[in-house]
Amino acid sequence: FLVVYEMKATDLLKHYQRLVSNLDRIEPVQIEVMNLREICKQYDLKHENRDTTSVINDLCETLFDKIEDKVCLFMDEVIIENPNITSPEKLLGKVPFVLGEEVFPWSELDSNGVKLMACINPESQDLAQLLNLDAEAVLTLKNNKPEQGQVPTIPMWRVFRSSNAIHQFLQELERQCSTKHKEFGYLIPPDVVKQGHEIRGEVPTWI
Repeated sequence: FLVVYEMKATDLLKHYQRLVSNLDRIEPVQIEVMNLREICKQYDLKHENRDTTSVINDLCETLFDKIEDKVCLFMDEVIIENPNITSPEKLLGKVPFVLGEEVFPWSELDSNGVKLMACINPESQDLAQLLNLDAEAVLTLKNNKPEQGQVPTIPMWRVFRSSNAIHQFLQELERQCSTKHKEFGYLIPPDVVKQGHEIRGEVPTWI
């Protein structure tokens, strides 16, 4: 299954549909492309007004129970939401993030026997709670940092979708907006995201 979690990402969904349609199908491999609403409707799962961790965990458990063959689930543009959490401490394990260059894993994510890969949207309203924490609050979070869960959290430190000049411009916008409006936080703060393109290395030696 290839699932686009964000309902508004219709262009991305169409891109995956075109990509899959052009692939040479190898039986008995089957690839289904859909959004979150469609797969939840197909398997009779509720997704609205629920935290993202529970939605994905329940989906994985259902797919494992109902499908006899090996199941692989790739999810893109995952928006992590925890509508009932109002304190940073309770976010631990329910959303991955970087704080003080330390990775706090999404430890409560459980693939339940499914081969799961989830690519997370870098913005999160939940993480606005981490803005302007005092030293004591940061220390409390670090002391209670969970271990990696069943699905490892791997931060993508580098940006490859734009040039360094564009990346630096976007970094400044992210800093200014998150500081001023405090509506969104970032899984990887703008200050620790590393440049991707235009990295100079040694000239290769051809043999």
